Amino acid sequence: MKYRRSIHSFDRWPEGEQGYTLLELTVAVGLSLVVGAIALTNFQGTQRMVRYDTERTSLNQNLRSGLDILGMNVRLAGENLPGFFPAILVTDNGATDTFTIRRSILDENLVGCQDINAGTFSPIIFGDSSSTEAQCSLSNKNEVLTAWAGSRVTQGGVGLGYIYERAADVGEWFEWDSETSNANMMFITPINNAWINSYGANQAFAYVLEEWRFSLNGNTLQMVVDNDVANPINIVNGLTEFNVTIELSDGTTVDSYANGDDWSDVALVHITLSAEEQSGKEMVRRSMNGSFFPRNVLSG
Repeated sequence: MKYRRSIHSFDRWPEGEQGYTLLELTVAVGLSLVVGAIALTNFQGTQRMVRYDTERTSLNQNLRSGLDILGMNVRLAGENLPGFFPAILVTDNGATDTFTIRRSILDENLVGCQDINAGTFSPIIFGDSSSTEAQCSLSNKNEVLTAWAGSRVTQGGVGLGYIYERAADVGEWFEWDSETSNANMMFITPINNAWINSYGANQAFAYVLEEWRFSLNGNTLQMVVDNDVANPINIVNGLTEFNVTIELSDGTTVDSYANGDDWSDVALVHITLSAEEQSGKEMVRRSMNGSFFPRNVLSG
């Protein structure tokens, strides 16, 4: 006699096989959660490291760019200027110094052959037939007149100059819009603002300058060009320190450099920039130093 196997027998586990118990399922789920948590932690840690490295690299690039700009200008300091002229100035304000660099655009400067009085628009007379001073002779002054006229035209018709007297240790910016030459004199006359200081005859000299003044405004290093304080140029953001020291030719180092200090004694300009930036819960901090040689001391 043949027997038919009930289809209900297939509802049972095959012989020798067992199902998962609740404990086994619980352990498996727990292990999965632990492995997932470890993987997530490692992933987040990697993300933090990548973000930190990115911020650090960005800070390094910003600091390097700032030092490159500063170094380029230091190398131009003092061009066509005598050693007594304040071509390099450092005001020591702790971690936020003010650093000024100047050079003369023209080879030709003007001597003030007569007194210049504060509060007036006295002309700068640089050629005077009545003067006994050789530097005030009218001969060979046409080249000087032509150079200053050309500079004024290049600047848009109104020239910007700077006058400085070593004995009184005073100087100031001025504007002029024309040059005058006749049989007795050559001169230029300031416009827009009267003189702030007085200058003695044959003591003051005028130059067409380029000036770059660097300082921190908040956490931003700014550059003011030619005393245009209304339009500063942002150089580097996120700075906490801008420090400048001057190493002299005798090996000493000073924190400040002022009018009256001979810039031709400068051997190196040392600059430190420090910056910080938030990266998640961490603060990224970087510092970078640069030392630059004002090459014009070799021809000063």
